[in-house]
Amino acid sequence: MKKINSLILLIVSLLVACSDYGEKLEFNGTEVYYNNGITEAEATQLGDYLVAEQFANGTPKSVQLSKNKDSGNLVFRMVVNEGTAYDPGNDFMFKSFASNLNKEFETNIDFQLCDNTFKPLKTYLAKDLDKYVYALKTQVLYTPNVTKTETLRLADFLIKENFSDSINPKTIQLDKIDNVYLFRMVVKQGIADSESNSMILKLFGNSLSQNVFAGDSLRVQMCNSKMETIKDLK
Repeated sequence: MKKINSLILLIVSLLVACSDYGEKLEFNGTEVYYNNGITEAEATQLGDYLVAEQFANGTPKSVQLSKNKDSGNLVFRMVVNEGTAYDPGNDFMFKSFASNLNKEFETNIDFQLCDNTFKPLKTYLAKDLDKYVYALKTQVLYTPNVTKTETLRLADFLIKENFSDSINPKTIQLDKIDNVYLFRMVVKQGIADSESNSMILKLFGNSLSQNVFAGDSLRVQMCNSKMETIKDLK
C-alpha cells in the first residue's frame, strides 16, 4: 500500500483547516473533529492510526469522525478541493484508503470527501468498497461481486504458483461482471506494451480459470496504479 499512501499524501497537501465541527483533537498537524456519539477514545484511535499511516505528517489537514444514526455506520470525512473530489482518476486511491479504514477498525465506515465546511462532495459507502486479503506480499482486493472464499482460493493459488512471494509487493483485484471473472493486476509502465508479456498472462489466466474457478470464464486486465485498465487480454 505504499503507492496508495504516497498518492494520498500528494492529494492531502491541498486540504484546508476548518473549525467548529465538534470536539477537536490534533495529531501531528491533522485536526480530528468528532461528534454525534463518537467518543474521545474512538477519535484518538483514529488519530493514532493516521499518524502510523503517515497521513498525519505535519501538513495541516482536517478530518471528522461521526456516526450515521440511521445506518449505524461510522462516517469519516476529509476536506479536499472540488477538483480532487470529482476527478474519477482518484477513485481507486480513495476507495483503497477507505477499505483500509474499514479493516483497521473492524466496522463499517462510510468515507466522504468534503468541502471546508464538511459538506459532502462525494461518498464511498462501506457496502460498496473492496475488501482484501494478502497472499504473502500481494494485496488481493475483491469487490462485492465476489466472495471471500473465492478470493482465498485465488490467494492460495498465487502462493503455490510463486506469483506471490515475501519480497515483492503486488496489487491485484478480483471482480466478476456478467458471469466473467476479472483478474486485474497493477503493472509497471511498459509491461503492457510487450506481446510476450500479454501471451504469458493469457496463459496464466487460463490456468486461473481451470484451477481456481472450475473452468468459468476469466479475463486478465493490466492496470496502472489507479487501477485503470490499460490492456484487456480478451
